[in-house]
Amino acid sequence: MSDSSEGEEEEQNTIGTYEGERNEAKQRHGYGVAHLPNGDIYRGFYREGKRHGRGHYRFKKNGSRYTGEWQDGKKHGRGVFVYPDGTKYEGYWEDDMRTGQGTYYFANGNKYVGEWHDDMRQGIGICFYPALNCKYVGEWENDRRHGKGALVHQDHRYEGQWKDDLPDGPGCYVFGDSLVQEGVYTVRQQPVDEDEPPRSTEDEEPPATLVPVWRADRVLAGDAAINRIQHSLLELERVASHVSIGSAVLPPEKPPPPPPPPPAESPAEGSGDAPPEGGQVADGEGTAAGEEAAGATEGAEEGAEPDPEADQVGGDETELEAADGEPPQDLTMELRDGERDETAEEPETGEGEQETGDGDTEPGDGEQPE
Repeated sequence: MSDSSEGEEEEQNTIGTYEGERNEAKQRHGYGVAHLPNGDIYRGFYREGKRHGRGHYRFKKNGSRYTGEWQDGKKHGRGVFVYPDGTKYEGYWEDDMRTGQGTYYFANGNKYVGEWHDDMRQGIGICFYPALNCKYVGEWENDRRHGKGALVHQDHRYEGQWKDDLPDGPGCYVFGDSLVQEGVYTVRQQPVDEDEPPRSTEDEEPPATLVPVWRADRVLAGDAAINRIQHSLLELERVASHVSIGSAVLPPEKPPPPPPPPPAESPAEGSGDAPPEGGQVADGEGTAAGEEAAGATEGAEEGAEPDPEADQVGGDETELEAADGEPPQDLTMELRDGERDETAEEPETGEGEQETGDGDTEPGDGEQPE
């Protein structure tokens, strides 16, 4: 069925066209294809006039697209959103916002795997930085590293408290498997360089004025260091197990039916191989098929390899000094620089929508991904 009548002029069409199923109240209900006046296209399921169920939405303005689950006209459930700059989010949505477990692939190669809330990284997550050959494992708040966390390199790592994306408070550096340096980070105001030329008034953000300063307290070696390292490794494993490293792949609309069971072979008469009454195999007995299946399972378990991406941390690192002073550059980096294309727009399908006349809506102009 079509929403636009024959002979209607294009400039008078304010609701676009729809071809698909309807209910008794003439609402879009079931599967259909909608062409909106702004050029966007939706292919998927409806319920009582709203996008509901699995569907694919493509935005003509910038080429963004969303494939996944909908509820009452909003992205809700599992879905994949591809942004104009090539960044991609795979995971859970709630009321049109990234909420729950999800993976975000940044345009510069960084990747975040973990928890989200209201379009921001919130909770426990892991962020991989290939250009810096390291990863952050720990807690997040309002899209920033905040709480307990560890910055892990190939040959050393820092563990401690973070606040507003900077190490702030007690922590320790771990070198190898037998050396630990404990200390405290203090965030201080960076002095202004008088020789630096004044910044243009067109600059959007002021320069960073807060820097963390490391003060070493003591060095642990021997058994004390080993016990401390083992405890920290267990904590890192706990955090890593809390998040899903893999992608949030959508399930098929209808799961494939299970394969039919193999036909049972009747034992030859007089052979003495018949199972006991009740159809159960007696202790010590088994079938050839069961032995083959057990062997195949054992072979699969022996041949299974761990996910290399979960433990990959990179190559050469900056040498750390065991003295008081400023931390390595990687600790003071700004994650927001280069992580996302701030001009990339995420079109919204919630707020700012316009009624199309029969329950479907047009997304607004869009927003920048957080």
